[in-house]
Amino acid sequence: MSRADLRRLAGPVLLVAAAACAPDPVAPGAPAASSAAAALARAPRTAPGTAAVAAGETPTVPIHLATNDVGSCAVRPDGTLRCWSRDGRPAFPATRAPLRGSYRQVAVGQSASCALRDDGFVECFGERSSAIPLGRLAARAGEFVQLDVAGDHACALRDDGEAECWGGIAPGVPAVPLRTASTGRYTTLDLGGSQACALRDDGAIECWGYGPSLAGTLFTPPAGRRYEEVHAGLLGVYARDDLGQWTGWGCCGGAIEAHYTELAYFDELGVGDGVVDFAVSPDYEIGAIPLSGAVARSAGPGGATSVTATTGRFVQIGVATRGVCALRDDGFVQCGSAARAPQFPALVDVRAPQTITVAPDFTGPLPYGSVVPIAARAGSGLLLNARSLTPTICTAGGTAGAPAIFPVAATGTCRVVLSQSGNARWSPAPERTLELPVTRGTATLTVGALAHVHDGTPRAPTVTTQPAGLAVQLTFASRTSPPSAPGSYPFSARVDTPLWTGAADGVLVIEMARIDVQPARISLATSPTVTVYVHGSAIVDAARIDPATVRLRVDGGTGPGAAVALRNGAPMSTLADVDRDGRTDRMLVFRTADLVAAGLSPTRPALVLEDRTGALRLVATDPSPPQIVP
Repeated sequence: MSRADLRRLAGPVLLVAAAACAPDPVAPGAPAASSAAAALARAPRTAPGTAAVAAGETPTVPIHLATNDVGSCAVRPDGTLRCWSRDGRPAFPATRAPLRGSYRQVAVGQSASCALRDDGFVECFGERSSAIPLGRLAARAGEFVQLDVAGDHACALRDDGEAECWGGIAPGVPAVPLRTASTGRYTTLDLGGSQACALRDDGAIECWGYGPSLAGTLFTPPAGRRYEEVHAGLLGVYARDDLGQWTGWGCCGGAIEAHYTELAYFDELGVGDGVVDFAVSPDYEIGAIPLSGAVARSAGPGGATSVTATTGRFVQIGVATRGVCALRDDGFVQCGSAARAPQFPALVDVRAPQTITVAPDFTGPLPYGSVVPIAARAGSGLLLNARSLTPTICTAGGTAGAPAIFPVAATGTCRVVLSQSGNARWSPAPERTLELPVTRGTATLTVGALAHVHDGTPRAPTVTTQPAGLAVQLTFASRTSPPSAPGSYPFSARVDTPLWTGAADGVLVIEMARIDVQPARISLATSPTVTVYVHGSAIVDAARIDPATVRLRVDGGTGPGAAVALRNGAPMSTLADVDRDGRTDRMLVFRTADLVAAGLSPTRPALVLEDRTGALRLVATDPSPPQIVP
């Protein structure tokens, strides 16, 4: 049985209701609808159920259910089919994937069934003896947008509003290959046992067929209204107009006509106040889901059948002779069958299957102390659940769509189970177990203080670790003691603990400050002062020299008097770029008499500038000592 208006199939999360609802009458020369049809008036049809889409969820198609006497099929959210038969007869394959693309709609026939693909082609499958051609069917023009099958008769509506049909509309009577609306275009069609009806874009209904039927009848809605759904049975037609009023027509007089025109079973179905979904079998049965969604019922000459939702609510219904199937909003179909009738399975899962895929390179090892995102994905795109089987080695969890592993040991094998429980569109995925080795964590080492000014004391870089506080071993060219002499010293820093490992390399530079002593020829008798220039460099910041702590020592001199301080007087210390290299130099002026007192003489001309307590610690000599004369 087809679904009315295929436009209801457009949304990716819509659970479309089952097909077979009906409208109201007004037809020139058509059978008059009984006044008992008022029981159906004011029976609005509600929107089918919907389910929220999770963040990251793989786009899906709406579930679409079709049922007849042979069995049922449903388009699953992944665009494949799930089919089942009555009494387990092999009428269908249990599952079917499209030759290309995905299915959007399915219709079940007696010996063959057909499904509409998202590319506008139709695929039919079933018994080779079927009058319906099997395989891929292409539209003569444009593409197909909706289809229906009843018995051995199949029709598909094209996007230009014309219908193409195959098989036989009745035994020995071939289908009308091409059907065109007498005016306007068709917007949806539905097939009954020996007739077909189509809704036009002006809201009227045209029917065609063979034998006892309403073939050749035009059903025109009352003034100012239009029909929006049409469903054909064996000898009657139901329609719903834009005000939600339903009307039925039957042919041929007698009880059959009374069944359709008086809607004898509608009150029995308990849907006079509105329906979630309404269905007609290719024969005489009608079915409906009341607004509560708690029950799905069918009624007909063979008796009544019902099924009650064990959880959630029903959103689609499909009707067969003395049988009914209904789709719940959780993606399961419940079926019921009358006693001594061929039995449907009671419960069928029509959600899409999914698997968990793990990235091929996600093999470990997992470093201790890290957070390792799990490189895996469920086919549904839904959030994976992770559970550790080895909590003393690793834990697992995560939020916001990013499950992760947290190693808590540095050796062993971490075992984690991945699962995905599914939702109303996706079945639970088979669990996957990961076995990954764990290893020591990798610490981050950051080195600093790589440049120093020579002051005669050992110098070493600073090393910080993440995590903080780890023991670090420093090595300078195979030696562990830090250097003190001027020069460049490559070094390595290593962390090697039971839980952590890490390394960093660098170069430590100790630079001798460069000084010039002026004048180049110092007369102990006539030179009142000696000027020392400390030249700034990338390492030596001469501006940081503290005049209060700096001393000038006569090389080789000892004792308190051997180091000369600056004396008060102007100017004793100034800043300037003496050598014009763009860096600040420091000029220090000392009294010659003080230096003589400290031991300066023609035989002891070398001077050492030192500051071991100031902001810039240094020890510096002039590579070209001045000439000292008496």
